[in-house]
Amino acid sequence: MVAISPLLNILSKSIRTIRKFVSRDFYEIEKLQSSIKQNNHFVDNSILKLKIEVNKILNKINPELEIISSNKLPTKNCWIIDYSDYYLNFRRANDNLGIGIAFIKESQIKSYIFYNPIKDDSFFFEKGSGAFKNDFRIRVSNEIDQKEMIVSLFKKVNEDDDKEALKFLKNTFFDHFITQRELGSLNYDLCDLASGKIDCAIFVNPTKKIEMILNLILTESGGKLNIIEFQGSKIFISSNKVIEKTVQEMIKQR
Repeated sequence: MVAISPLLNILSKSIRTIRKFVSRDFYEIEKLQSSIKQNNHFVDNSILKLKIEVNKILNKINPELEIISSNKLPTKNCWIIDYSDYYLNFRRANDNLGIGIAFIKESQIKSYIFYNPIKDDSFFFEKGSGAFKNDFRIRVSNEIDQKEMIVSLFKKVNEDDDKEALKFLKNTFFDHFITQRELGSLNYDLCDLASGKIDCAIFVNPTKKIEMILNLILTESGGKLNIIEFQGSKIFISSNKVIEKTVQEMIKQR
């Protein structure tokens, strides 16, 4: 049985109500991928409906909390919603997508849920309680073999402040024969890291909001964070505690 708070339990049950219409729209978009017709209008309408429904759910749970979906810094008590990786993957019917919702109390993140309505998967992270996927506890991997290591790299959409750093990292891992993956969703990368499906998730110059979520995920799943400076950028290396040293050594040697 998953030991999460009553608030997170209510939120997880409520957010699953969006699955029916999101899945229906997703599979309709999937059919349109080979069509010459543009699906932008359909996608925009579907995402607008999603945002309206999510706001209704959060207002019903606690109407006094502000809802923040931009990169605005959180207030003392609020909800933070992250759709940052949702639009592009949804538009191309890529099921590596989801909605991230964080609960902020007294300016600190207390809990976070990442829900994929297509796969009906929920990842829970709660301060002091641990990390869970659906109904079981998760933990970062114990992988120590460099040959077996899997690293994910996340490239921001429509931004280039991470371009040079990622180019450097890709070349470094290529030279060391490291398996690399790109899902197009930073939230999904972090959830895969927390559940041991990958061993290291790397990204560059994240927002303060992402930093807050990352710290909770790593703390509750047993991960480690290292930040490296590169040409004025900050490279965030999140991983298990053994692989972290291996990655640092690779970068320093280059």
